[in-house]
Amino acid sequence: MLGRNFVMSKEQKVKDFYSKIQFPGPYKISQLKINTSPYIQFYNNAVQGLNDCLDIGCGTGMISNCLAKNNHNIHFDAVDFCDSIYYAKTFAQKHKIKNIKYYKKDFLSYPTKKKYDLILCTGVLHHIPDYLSAIKLIKNLAKRKIVIGIYNTYAKKIQKIIKPKFTNKIYRLDQEEVPFQTSFDNRQILDLFSEYYCNSIHPSINNSVVDFRNLFNYRNGGLTLYEFERK
Repeated sequence: MLGRNFVMSKEQKVKDFYSKIQFPGPYKISQLKINTSPYIQFYNNAVQGLNDCLDIGCGTGMISNCLAKNNHNIHFDAVDFCDSIYYAKTFAQKHKIKNIKYYKKDFLSYPTKKKYDLILCTGVLHHIPDYLSAIKLIKNLAKRKIVIGIYNTYAKKIQKIIKPKFTNKIYRLDQEEVPFQTSFDNRQILDLFSEYYCNSIHPSINNSVVDFRNLFNYRNGGLTLYEFERK
């Protein structure tokens, strides 16, 4: 088991790292369209018919602001412990995206008793040293659904062999130089959320052969999305 001092040190280094690089970087209002990628479409499908959503580790808020802009009837809260959240908040205010609120907080000490229809945590869990505590809190706050986005172990192994060409410096730093990073294979994630139904997995082949499919998804670390729903 990781010592508490080690965990706190890694958490601070991750916080400092993402405050510096401001992931995923700046964007324009014209980019906030649902059809820009299968990942955005996955998130958008997951929020349909819900009342509220909490986005954990929102960074500069590209996903949060995109979902809020395109779903006016849903309220979004977003939390991040990095300075990048100030970009997200300023962007929402500038473009009058009124159904979202941003909070600069460490999620593991996020002071809320509110339960959300959906907890969205994508590209974050694999950077939390104490990810088991994070999963426990996510489950406690989720009324209906959880969407998790994590790096796939097999894709990460391929990435070490075949070096991707990244579209910009921020994405390269996120993939290669973050102070703490782990990954999970498909069975590990399903076991961690075994008390939930798994509605959908992307990328996959009919929600199966996920690890094999991610061998071809190594460019972004095999980022894999899971939509879980309470049984």
